[in-house]
Amino acid sequence: MSKVQVSILVSGLLLGGITSTAGHRKPLPRPVLKKIEHAPTGTRLRPDPTTGQPVEYRVDGKITYDEKSGNFLLQWTGRDGTRKTIVYEPATKLDPVIAAGVEYDGKADRFRYSYGLSNLPTSRQKLTHLYLELRAPIQEVKAPDATWHSKPFTDFLREKFKVEGGWVWSQVMQGRIGLLPGEKAVGLSYLSSGLPAVVRCYAQPHPILVGIGEELPEELHAAIHREMWTIPYGVTVGPALPPQPFEPASFARRIIGMVDVSLQEGWIESPTVAQEIRTLLGNAVAALQRQDITQAASIVRTLLQRVEQENERTLLSEAYALLKFNLEFLQKQLGSR
Repeated sequence: MSKVQVSILVSGLLLGGITSTAGHRKPLPRPVLKKIEHAPTGTRLRPDPTTGQPVEYRVDGKITYDEKSGNFLLQWTGRDGTRKTIVYEPATKLDPVIAAGVEYDGKADRFRYSYGLSNLPTSRQKLTHLYLELRAPIQEVKAPDATWHSKPFTDFLREKFKVEGGWVWSQVMQGRIGLLPGEKAVGLSYLSSGLPAVVRCYAQPHPILVGIGEELPEELHAAIHREMWTIPYGVTVGPALPPQPFEPASFARRIIGMVDVSLQEGWIESPTVAQEIRTLLGNAVAALQRQDITQAASIVRTLLQRVEQENERTLLSEAYALLKFNLEFLQKQLGSR
């Protein structure tokens, strides 16, 4: 293993505001895929082995699922009249964990968003791609090293994931194809003025097709290409522009939603702490609805103190970023009223 490869492997703490890949972070759920539909393959022409003249034959294409291996068998009749088989390994054997952290960069007056990737030992595939939804512009994108390539979402990816924008990191350079099971990587980051929000993320393994060289019937190829995007997905923390127009009570309710997601994802490790924060936010909403800005600001100050107390105790870096920076933004908005 080269020094470049070693530099991206970690076993403990991560960088850039990420406390650890431990805690209760969940791997992105594996998709369930046990059947692939395809169009009828119909008939083709092939040379008659005796006369050499074109004759019609039935392709009889089939895609069957092998329960034992979790792979799909693509079978059809080839031009020579014999049955062909290719094995397709779907993206259902990957166990990726995404860790996110956010720090404020005072010099740049931006937030630095940082990510760590773990391909768990339970994975049976290499982790090659991370796709991240973005709801705010980003700058100064960084990758772990020269084995990684990164770029903004294409029109195809925006349509595929049904998002306005995003970024993809791919470990496909200099002969290095993906993180093996048990490997981790850090150093994926960017700057953004967008506030921390819950965004979607997707992980993709290295696709595998094993079999003969004869070209797949187009009907089977189209079906497999479609299912190559049935990949693990979940949520992490990424940037979003503040709502316009800004309405304080609505924004406080938005933070309550972040608490709920954080508890569900394991970013808040104590249900008691989550309920305390949720209750205080509810009180802030009530104060804002009756136009009691002084009381609401006092509650926000108390919340920020509790967030600092629970940082790295019951709050993982995702929950800390969501709560700290959104509460500070709310506090600033209340101070300007």
